Amino acid sequence: MKYFYLLLFVACLQNLYAQNFPINATAAHSGGTYSIYRSPFDNTTTIGNLRKPIIWVEGFEIGQPVTISDNYTIINQGDNNGGPSLASRLHSSGYDIIVLNFNYNGDYIQRNAKVLEDLINAINSGKPNSEQLVVMGYSMGGLIARYALVEMENQSVNHQTRLYVSYDAPHKGAHIPASVQALALTFNSQTYRSVFPELATLIDGYNSPAATQMLKFRVPAANGPSQTIPVSTGFTNFFNELNSLNANGGFPVNCQSVGLSLGSWSGIPQRADFDSNADGFKDFQYSGFPAVYINFPVSAGSGSPQVWNLNACQAVAAFSFQSFLSTASCITYPYYSTRSTYLGLQNYDYSTYWYRNSTESQLLPLGAWSNIYNYANNEAIDFAPGSFSNTYEQVVNTLNSQINCSFAYYKNSSFISSISALAFNTDADNNFTTDDLFYKIGDDVNRLSKTKFNDIYAFCGENTSHTSSSSIAKNPNLLQWVLNKVTGQGTTACYCGSSVAISGPNIVCSANSTFTASNIPPNVSLTWNKSSNLNYISGQGTSSYTVNSNGASAGFVSVSPSSQCGTAPSVTQSVMVGSPSPTFININASSCPEYYFDASAVPNATSYFWQWSKDPSGIIRTKTTPSSSSGKITLFDGSGNYRIGVKATSACGTSDFTVQTFVMSCGGTLGGKAVVATFPNPTSSTLTIQVTDSLSTNTQSNALDQPYELQIMDRYSRKVFSAKSSDKAFQISTDGLPDGIYYLNLFYKDALLQKQIIIRR
Repeated sequence: MKYFYLLLFVACLQNLYAQNFPINATAAHSGGTYSIYRSPFDNTTTIGNLRKPIIWVEGFEIGQPVTISDNYTIINQGDNNGGPSLASRLHSSGYDIIVLNFNYNGDYIQRNAKVLEDLINAINSGKPNSEQLVVMGYSMGGLIARYALVEMENQSVNHQTRLYVSYDAPHKGAHIPASVQALALTFNSQTYRSVFPELATLIDGYNSPAATQMLKFRVPAANGPSQTIPVSTGFTNFFNELNSLNANGGFPVNCQSVGLSLGSWSGIPQRADFDSNADGFKDFQYSGFPAVYINFPVSAGSGSPQVWNLNACQAVAAFSFQSFLSTASCITYPYYSTRSTYLGLQNYDYSTYWYRNSTESQLLPLGAWSNIYNYANNEAIDFAPGSFSNTYEQVVNTLNSQINCSFAYYKNSSFISSISALAFNTDADNNFTTDDLFYKIGDDVNRLSKTKFNDIYAFCGENTSHTSSSSIAKNPNLLQWVLNKVTGQGTTACYCGSSVAISGPNIVCSANSTFTASNIPPNVSLTWNKSSNLNYISGQGTSSYTVNSNGASAGFVSVSPSSQCGTAPSVTQSVMVGSPSPTFININASSCPEYYFDASAVPNATSYFWQWSKDPSGIIRTKTTPSSSSGKITLFDGSGNYRIGVKATSACGTSDFTVQTFVMSCGGTLGGKAVVATFPNPTSSTLTIQVTDSLSTNTQSNALDQPYELQIMDRYSRKVFSAKSSDKAFQISTDGLPDGIYYLNLFYKDALLQKQIIIRR
């Protein structure tokens, strides 16, 4: 029976033109199918005339079944520069690619490893040469290949494999956010499965044996109590078994092993699908923010706009879901934003599952429940660096096919963290269980001592999709790295440089100023950039960069670290260039004839000089305010037209006057309108709002004739405070608001008065 496995393929060997060859099921496994590609256009090759064999082991099928040609497409995408694909380059180097699909993709990993073992034995028995194999496992296929190769070694079966390539495989588990899991469990009834068949397919995959083994965290029930989700027993049992298969942590020893991640190894988290702070970049994901909003409702009576100005949805209730981190995770999470606290969400929020359509007929379960989900070990795994899946997008698209809604959502969530794909260990006790998910692997010169792989690779920049066939094409350097490993032609010794920092002056004058980059890993090159109001003097490509000014106003100096691993995100330092240039931002009445004037702060300004006079021929008066852009000025010359100017002095010199004209009336009106004053502005704790009206009959009272309404809005037009009062003076505590710029709206006698407020501590 030595050649038993070869007999499985005898019928296939007789057919020189068949494209797909079966691997018959046995008691040990469910069987599979394979096809051999000699070129992107030729998959008619058989084992009997193989050249250099590479086995591509398929990954877990998310949703619809993935065909052999679908799997081949993953490595048959051209690079960003229009060059040939990895598959084409391998074919040109004499390699034939054997693509393996499983009959039951979701079967236990151990059973599908038996399918691969049968294929390896058949190839080694039937190939016409002594060429050793390359086994490349994608996603779950990487675990299957790892298990099969080690099991063959333990059984003293020569797998004749020289290289094992793990292609974004979950060696420390995969992840689906708890919110999506709970949603899937909510939909897991016959009624909803018939309404949403695509979600039903996802649910079945979620419940398969392989998913049970790979998912680190599994929600036990949709409407269970708020809880910290422990590490799944199925996950623990499988990886304890896999890691203990041999003394090498469950990795093969009779071949080289290399691993790649389709995520970032520079500590960069996942991004959302929106730009809530309008900075031109999709937001980094962080704790305390719902993953999906469907027509987030307006607060009763407030008139507040929706969070992201969503289009109308035919709904009368909100439907939102998210998995949440624990309080400890929020505090230590590198990209934690105070915006979550500012929005009143504190360190976590509730997940609510409830939807009704516009006719109020029941669509989803009547009623609602809420859960707080934390992950064991305080893992901030939802947004961790790594390849992402579009799980939320799949759910949204599926719902959209049945419900005409508009959505704002986290498009991507971490699926295979970079730590997991690279089997990387950041824990000193070397137990491969508790890791810093945001560790900058690409900057670690000793990184190969922290993994069982002989070499590893990931992206220096943004994370990419785990499921997209174009992910490898997004980085030609990664394509080249894989080719080098397979063919043994060339090496890649690179580091990201994401730890690079810039030091230098905050203000650049006509004299030369030098900026210095530090924490530069080996094999990293630097490319400097600057704003247009700076002259380049010297240092491009070195660690020191010298510039001087050729203008005024704000500017920047940045450096982009790059290597064979790609380019890390640039590091930028903002600078003030040339003579300062202050501008007016506020005029506040205090008590006539005193006024507060605020100008924009100038970095490193040593003093501000104020000058004013009654226009056109009043007495010129002056005032100096050292290191402060605010000035309290007394207008001695009575009501009328005034001109006021401000200039600032810094190390680069003194600016010209910035001049503004206004009308002052000490009766309490400014240009015939009621006046609102805010002070101190900027404020650190308490803001006083003073309202005066020269037409008010209550001249001796502390109250106005009519009440006014106050609103304070943040820079995203979200209301953070509102009140009604008739008091001429009103105080507000700003302790609960983060530093920043806010806008005061005061509605009084059918008029709107507006002021800008700065909170600075």
